[in-house]
Amino acid sequence: MNIHAVYKIECAVLSTILFSDEFGIEIPALPKPEYFYHPFNRYVAELMQKAMASNVPMSLLMLKLEGAVAGTQNERDFVAIVCQTPVVYGPYLKELKRQAIARELNHA
Repeated sequence: MNIHAVYKIECAVLSTILFSDEFGIEIPALPKPEYFYHPFNRYVAELMQKAMASNVPMSLLMLKLEGAVAGTQNERDFVAIVCQTPVVYGPYLKELKRQAIARELNHA
């Protein structure tokens, strides 16, 4: 497993969700937090789940995250997510699930 490639896929999926309001991207289902390998990305996915359950727009969540991570070690990870170009969501989500299953099988 190429950790760098997995990280880029995770950031691309999260970026697509965060910018879904601005670009009119339909997000049928959010990925489960356990699909993410990188701890900060898993944390962002958990926040997205909570925001979606509370009907908080992703654009507002993005602003809250930006303020929360400013000046912390997670700022670099947040910038990596925001700098990714939104992608065609479905295939990337499938790859994220595939990687999560592969990690689970490797640890079993």
